[in-house]
Amino acid sequence: MRGGVRSTTIGNVPGRAYWQRRLEEECTRAERYRRPFAVILITVGADPQNGGAPVSEAVTMLAAESLRRSVRGSDVVCRLAPNRFGVLLVETNEEGALTAKRRLVSNTVRDLQRCLTAGMMPVITAGHAVYTAQHRSPSTLMHGAEAALQHHAAPAW
Repeated sequence: MRGGVRSTTIGNVPGRAYWQRRLEEECTRAERYRRPFAVILITVGADPQNGGAPVSEAVTMLAAESLRRSVRGSDVVCRLAPNRFGVLLVETNEEGALTAKRRLVSNTVRDLQRCLTAGMMPVITAGHAVYTAQHRSPSTLMHGAEAALQHHAAPAW
């Protein structure tokens, strides 16, 4: 990891400061070379059927490791909040982002099911945005991914 910028690090997953720097770099790169990239936001939240108890740090760590193992070496997974992750997919168009989002959610659910009892399973939601003429800055790209995440607030699993 260049510069070693980390905050809210969990396991081998860097935090928000590293995410922000990489997102800005990727926007600049995409503009310069006209290459696509995508952002996926994933939330590992409390299951309302389980009384809405907060997700434990151990469950969050399991999800972080699952996400990290499920991406390409060129992609970036960061912890943006206690229960939120961002995945930056370099050189990825809309179709690739949808495929990656499904794979990430599926792999994370599978990995968590191996380790947790049915009553402990968190709700996983995901939303994505792709670098386009409408989403050219880091803030508009994140806003688009956040809007998609809120629109798909029903569990992704």
